[in-house]
Amino acid sequence: MNFYFEELVLWSHSGRKRNLSFLPNKVNVITGGSNTGKSAILQIIDYCLFADESKISESRINENVSWYGINFRINDKHYTICRTSLNNGKVTDNYFFSSQGEIPDFPKSNSDERTIKSLLEVEFGIDRNVKVPFGGRFLSAGSKISLRYFLIFTTISENIITSPGTFFDKQDEDRYREALPRIFDLAVGIDNIENILAKEKQGELEAEIRKLDRVHPKFMANKQPLA
Repeated sequence: MNFYFEELVLWSHSGRKRNLSFLPNKVNVITGGSNTGKSAILQIIDYCLFADESKISESRINENVSWYGINFRINDKHYTICRTSLNNGKVTDNYFFSSQGEIPDFPKSNSDERTIKSLLEVEFGIDRNVKVPFGGRFLSAGSKISLRYFLIFTTISENIITSPGTFFDKQDEDRYREALPRIFDLAVGIDNIENILAKEKQGELEAEIRKLDRVHPKFMANKQPLA
């Protein structure tokens, strides 16, 4: 999979647009002094990609922004997702979506989270058959894999750079920490969907065999000899 961001776009309440462009197939390094908005870039990307909570600063950023947007490519497809700004610190449900990568002069809500997710999941190879292969405390075995889990492979924050023992973002969040070993092979191409489904079927068959093995001695003990 080839997945990268091309632009981050902000629209002010007056309609003024501000763009931040990224270079494709490059490591884009964002530098700057303290409190200049470096961390906000990752927070905005996360917010546009269906975050159910956000730490975007209200006083420095959100109070001045009407819409947040990201423009990105997945394989040979070009997309734009925009989302209205936080409302009193709460996430909103108004989305603009373009399957052609169009960046509007000013967004207007034209889609919803469920519809956009279903379209993007096709590009990520996720459908109802692709499930978490084994569960844990925060993820249930057999639950659907979220495309948001794959975002931990696209960025490296300051927290990763300054922490020698941590290699992926969001590892302070329980569900992402559990998701990492469950999706790593799929994300880097070691495994694929067909193998995951085959392993799931194998697990079901092995469980059935163990069940039969437990029943077999009891059946044989109760079996009546032929007259």
